Amino acid sequence: MPSHRDQDLNELEFESVDTRFKRFLALAVALIALFGAILGYAASRAGAREDAAAREAQRNAILAMSQQSAAQAKYYDRLGGFTAVTAVKQRLEIADTRANLLSIPGESVNADH
Repeated sequence: MPSHRDQDLNELEFESVDTRFKRFLALAVALIALFGAILGYAASRAGAREDAAAREAQRNAILAMSQQSAAQAKYYDRLGGFTAVTAVKQRLEIADTRANLLSIPGESVNADH
């Protein structure tokens, strides 16, 4: 003997899609749903590509900053060396000039003067 629940299922009437308008409407709803799904998939892919591009840009910026820092350190190291050499040269020139002006023998860097 069928239960009350089975009878309810058997008694349900399904409206058939018999008119042309109903078929068109069902097709339109299906196409809109498909378009929405495709649009969602494309947005998801675009977001993933955007994230990858942002990570690559950040990586390149870090690399550029490290290269710039290394170049600046090298420049200032060489500038310090140049400054030290220039100071030594100036001291030697001052000592040479002093020795020449005061006629102090042996103090001149260039003894052949």
